[in-house]
Amino acid sequence: MDEYELLVARLRELRPFFDLMTKSLGRSPITGIQTFWNKDSYATKELGEGDWTDSGNPVIRHELYDIGMPACYSNSYATVTLLGKDNVYALSKGEIKNLLSKGVYMDAETLQHLNDMGFGKLTGFEVTGAAEKDRFEKFTYHFLNGDFAGRVRNCVQSFYPSTAYSIRKTDKKAQILSYLMTYQSNDSSSYTSGIFENKLGGRICVAGYSPWAFMGNFSKSSQMKSVFRWLSKDTLPGYIASFNKINLWIREPQNGKTALAFTNASFDPAKNLVLMLLTTKETLKLYDMQCKEIIIRSSGTDGPYRKFVIPEVGPWEIRLAVNE
Repeated sequence: MDEYELLVARLRELRPFFDLMTKSLGRSPITGIQTFWNKDSYATKELGEGDWTDSGNPVIRHELYDIGMPACYSNSYATVTLLGKDNVYALSKGEIKNLLSKGVYMDAETLQHLNDMGFGKLTGFEVTGAAEKDRFEKFTYHFLNGDFAGRVRNCVQSFYPSTAYSIRKTDKKAQILSYLMTYQSNDSSSYTSGIFENKLGGRICVAGYSPWAFMGNFSKSSQMKSVFRWLSKDTLPGYIASFNKINLWIREPQNGKTALAFTNASFDPAKNLVLMLLTTKETLKLYDMQCKEIIIRSSGTDGPYRKFVIPEVGPWEIRLAVNE
């Protein structure tokens, strides 16, 4: 038990802060980006290979939540859904159509499954090839890539085995975000990620190159934040715009206020952390783990989002913020 003594003592010391979090956050739902799965996902993960009895945990890797985007745990309150691989078979056709009428980020395997099930007109792309080694992606000159157009992301398939998928547009309205390169060729015709808005008003992003991993570089994390804002039609409740490793949870507004919590999931202090919040209110009450309160005023806007700069958050520290 002596291994836990320091932990329990620290929890007791910080109990006032946790009580303040409970009071401030209330019982309103968490909104943001959800990873889809349900109880049937355990029987669908390896369905194509006939190994569904040993399919294991169906949830995809969580790195998208480590770059400062808001986690959500319910389809009812999600502004964007992450849809991975065989999980699509855990949905009815009606549920799939409903998801595709909203914002969805998916990998190439999911794209293939959806097209095979007859949803091709709603996805905008199709898979055309797969490579097991020596591929990396290069960002196109698309507005969602911003200043990072032309950047290269290499996830080193020889060290970290994964399949790099090529995709093709099946609708002229589809747009390309990146293409595959080899060490010998700079051919820009092998597309690997793109976006599409379908006839239902749903917005789709298909990612064929390491869609769930290696998000922790400046160019990729910045691209993802732009993509998810676009997917949500700027209804994402907020995000961390600066380059920090942050986990973020935002509650649905209640009684005229928005409450949120975030953790600096790093061994380095986060300085001048930039929180973009979907709000019209200009002030933010920020509480540290000793319940010390500071008031932060908005220092700018970007569309419907207000910018709040957090001076510093220590390694693995939590902050509570209330916007009212």
